[in-house]
Amino acid sequence: MGVEHTQPEKGRKLVIDIGGGSTELVIGEDFEPLLAESRRMGCVSFAHIFFPDGEINRTNFRRARLAAAQKLETLAWQYRIQGWQYALGASGSIKAAHEVLVAMGEKDGLITLERLEMLSEQVLQFKNFSALSLPGLSEERQAVFVPGLAILCGVFDALAIRDLRLSDGALREGVLYEMEGRFRHQDIRSRTAKSLAEHYNIDRDQASRVLATTELLYAQWMAQNTKLVNPQLEALLKWAAMLHEVGLSINHSAMHRHSAYILQNTNLPGLIRNSSCCWRRWCASTVKPSSWKSCRA
Repeated sequence: MGVEHTQPEKGRKLVIDIGGGSTELVIGEDFEPLLAESRRMGCVSFAHIFFPDGEINRTNFRRARLAAAQKLETLAWQYRIQGWQYALGASGSIKAAHEVLVAMGEKDGLITLERLEMLSEQVLQFKNFSALSLPGLSEERQAVFVPGLAILCGVFDALAIRDLRLSDGALREGVLYEMEGRFRHQDIRSRTAKSLAEHYNIDRDQASRVLATTELLYAQWMAQNTKLVNPQLEALLKWAAMLHEVGLSINHSAMHRHSAYILQNTNLPGLIRNSSCCWRRWCASTVKPSSWKSCRA
């Protein structure tokens, strides 16, 4: 969401975010996520697994790169079929690669497989993270640059990315837009709820009746608990009311548990972990208003 708001280009985008413990890959268009996946591979975790004691050699790097590509095997074909017009990187690892390439003379800062291969060869001239010295590489990225580079190479291999450029709009900006009320009309979470309702053929009339009753009860509770009022919780409660019947697609018996199971095992674009946990909890059981305080987003 942060990337979409900070990029002027219109069209379908692939956004890659390589973090310390995981890598997120999203294809979206006009604030609408089409595919969103996360894999447990990050520059910190890969440093421990493939580069013990910070040792750099061709074997370690090749193993890390191959492992990254293999973790994307199950989604690579789907992403390629979906396609994208622009590939953007939004993470410290990708920013570091961009800055090193620029410092090495690639003034456009564009990241290509050819340039990554060249950069990899430069990295392999060093024996340890502590000895790593590249133009444009900051000291704080020194210990995670090589595993981050290996992951980025693996992503390029798996998705056959032609070129990628840095986007400054990452999770930080996404959080800011989350907090900014003027973006509510473009709320990605509302589209997530609507998409789920359509996918599981929920009875919209019944969902509307449940929602109306929920709003009435919430209004009564709100009048008695003014200090606990939270628009975020109100929105989550409404979405839970809309989706409480998704479990009917499995069985009428214990529908609420089936609903919670489906939501627990479904990608929920736009919802952070705490919010999605609250969503599932409300669909799974009756939650007393006094417990809502623990679910504040």
